[in-house]
This record gives sequence, structure tokens and C-alpha cells, in this order.
Amino acid sequence: MANSLTEKDVKKLYEDEDILVVQALSWKAVLYYGRNTHLGEDNEGYFPKRDIIDSLKNGEIFFVVDKKTGKKNVIERPWVDDIMIDNEYWGDLEQSSEEFLYLKLKNKKVFKELFGNKFFFLLRKFLKKEIDEKILVNSNPLINRIIIDSEKLMDSSIYLEREEDDGFLDWIGLTEDELWFYKVVQSSNFEFIDSYRFEDTYNSFLIQLYDDLDTENKKTLNQIGKILIPTEKVDFSYEKYVQRVEKIIKDDFPHSYNHIMNDYINEVDYLANRIALNDTNHQLKVFFEQLGFVYENTDLLVTTPRNLLEIYSLVGTPYSSLEETIKKFFESSYSLKGVVEPSWEDYYVYESDAIKELNWEDMNRKIGNELDELLEKITYDDSYQEYLGIVDRLQQKFEFDKLYPTSYDKNIEFKISDVDLVSKKIKVYIRNNQIGKSKVHYFSEENFNKFVNNPELFSIFDNN
Repeated sequence: MANSLTEKDVKKLYEDEDILVVQALSWKAVLYYGRNTHLGEDNEGYFPKRDIIDSLKNGEIFFVVDKKTGKKNVIERPWVDDIMIDNEYWGDLEQSSEEFLYLKLKNKKVFKELFGNKFFFLLRKFLKKEIDEKILVNSNPLINRIIIDSEKLMDSSIYLEREEDDGFLDWIGLTEDELWFYKVVQSSNFEFIDSYRFEDTYNSFLIQLYDDLDTENKKTLNQIGKILIPTEKVDFSYEKYVQRVEKIIKDDFPHSYNHIMNDYINEVDYLANRIALNDTNHQLKVFFEQLGFVYENTDLLVTTPRNLLEIYSLVGTPYSSLEETIKKFFESSYSLKGVVEPSWEDYYVYESDAIKELNWEDMNRKIGNELDELLEKITYDDSYQEYLGIVDRLQQKFEFDKLYPTSYDKNIEFKISDVDLVSKKIKVYIRNNQIGKSKVHYFSEENFNKFVNNPELFSIFDNN
């Protein structure tokens, strides 16, 4: 050995008339062969000595020596990947030296044996009980832990963890939309429904709710409807009536309306997220099971040495990295494309299933509290009391939507159509049978009483 280096310092791996390849086993060998490289003593401090010692312990430092020129080139195993082995691309790494390329072209088999990925060989050594599971775990960052099956070592559990944003999802051939959908569902943070889309989907929020309300809540809602539209018969089976009641609540009591709607929407959204999560997890579980993996979550899979050996035989080489081999296997085996392809149709399915699963006992309790508060607000609201007072006084004398003659002139008939909640004006349809004309007019309560008794005071049909 050169310069008193022994077999404990350096191991010769390959030699021909042009180059020599050695593996450094000691710091002394690094200082000798690494002279004029970034690991040599003339560059001491470029890399901390402790890091280089760790690399030595892991058998990761090699040198290629040009025997004709004496030039030495360092190679560190972690820098050598499958792309560099199988292709002509080298990048800007120091390994792209002429000596390095020469070794590849001269004897590719030797090159792969020296610098290819070692996981496959370590896996076989593990199965032969030549190494323990700790060495196999430490050999690859993808392996989280190994649980030994003492009876069948081939069926031991190998836990694979990929701590990336997408976990293993970006390895299984999903489109960008599918990947986004899976990720957002896994976070249980997808908004399947909001108040705007809900109102666009359903003509009336109250219609959607009414049939599922319990007896007490229907009774309270009927009381509210009777107060808000006293001029009409309470009928929550009639869509236009429900829409009128809902509009008044929404416009005049937005806080109560939003509370009721949000209680419902939040519960539907929660259930839709849970259903979607269970559904997508089931699909992922089935997908990975078909390939020999147990799906724990998007970051964690469990497989066996038996399955990994089979995967290597199908898509890998003995020198392929574990990561690239598994990724290639996933992508070539099966794709989830189209299975959970995000579309509004899919969202509606989850939403519809969520509505079916609603706990209406709990929902009625929440909505009941809001309806009770709303009824109390309406009952004690001064503006509503004034409005209800006008309606009550009118109903003591007249039926709404029924024609009556005026006291002064029987040819002039009228009927009360409505009372405006905001202006408190009375909407009146008036018909003059003598001239064959009709008109809608709005009166204050005082002027309406005057009109009924003295219509001649009002020039309603003049200039018509």
C-alpha cells in the first residue's frame, strides 16, 4: 500500500492499466488520496472532520486515480444516483471527471457495483440474517422502522414514510386536480357548501328545512309566519309563501337568519368532509392493497421484504434506489385517474349523503333555540308592534283581498291587498265602476280611514 497505508486504511476495488479505484477506510487514507481535493488536508475545514469520519464509517468515500497523470478524484456514494448510472447526464458534480466517465464506459458492471444503490443487496443480507434491521433502516431515509416477524422474516413489516407535502400521493399517477382534491380532503378542510351556493341551489332554505323540523319548531315557525305576514294564511307547503317569510327574516333579522343557516351548513359540511375522507381513504387503501402495501395515511405505508423483492424483479434493477423503484412501480401499475376526479357532481354526492346522515334531533335543538330567539325579537320589536297594530285594526273591519264599496259612493270599490312592513303604508286596490277604471294606491292608516268614508277628498282617478 502507498505511503505505509495498510488494508485497514484502504481497500482496492478496481484497477487496470489506466485507473485505480479505492475505498477509503480511515482518515489517514483520506488525507493521502484526497490531497488537492475538497477532502484533502490542504482544504481541511472545507468539510468538518466529523462528517468525513461518518462517511468513512458508512463506506461512502472512494477515489479514482489516473495512473498516467497521478490525478486523484474523490467520489462520495450519496452523490451517485440512478440517473448518473444509467444515462450520460452528469450535471456539475465533481464526479463528471474524465476518470469517472472512463470507469463507466470501461466497465459499467464494476461501476454499478461500486457506486450503485445498495438497498437491494442490504435487503438480501437482512433476509439471510447477515445484518440486523437497524442497518437496513439506517440505509434509506424512506424506511421509518421494521417490525420483525421471527417466524417468517420475509413477512416482516417495513414501514415507509415520506415526509413531503404530498406524501406518497404524487407517486401514484394522479392529475393535479385529483392530487389537490385528495390533499384538501385529507386535511378535512374542504368547503363543500357555503351560504351563497346553498341559496343558488335551493329556492328556499326554509323549504329545505321544514319537513325535517320537529313539531315544536314547526309550531314556532308558524307563529313567526303569522306575525310576519298576518295578511296571508300560514302555509309552509306553499313555496311562494315560504319565500316571502324567508325574505323578511333575512332582510329584517339577518343575524338570526345567518345563525340558523350556518348551524345547518356547518353540520352538513362537517359530515360531507367526513364522508369524503372515509371514501378517499377507502379508495387509497384498496389501491395500495392491490400492490402489496398497507395504507396508514398519505405519508405512511407498510409492506414486506417479500413484496419489495417482487417489485424489484418487476420494475427495478439491483442497483436502483428504493425510492425510484417504488415510484416506478406505482406509476406503471395503476392510476386513480377518474376514480375521484373532482367535479361539482362529486361534491353534490358528498353533500347529499351528508344531508341524509344529519342528526336531526341535535339539529332541531340548535334550530329551535334560534327560532325561539327570533320569535322573541319579533314579539318585542317596536316596529313590528306598530305594523301588527295596523294589521289588527284593519282586520277588525275588513277582510284582506275582499271588495268593499265606499260609504260615500257605491260605485267606488276597494280591497286591501297588503301592509308594507317598513313604510307601514296600506296597499289598496281601487275600482271606479262608473268610469271603468282601477288603480293601486298606498295610504297611511289615517288617510285610508278618510278614503273609506270620504273618497271624494282624494283625486285618485283624476288625469287618468
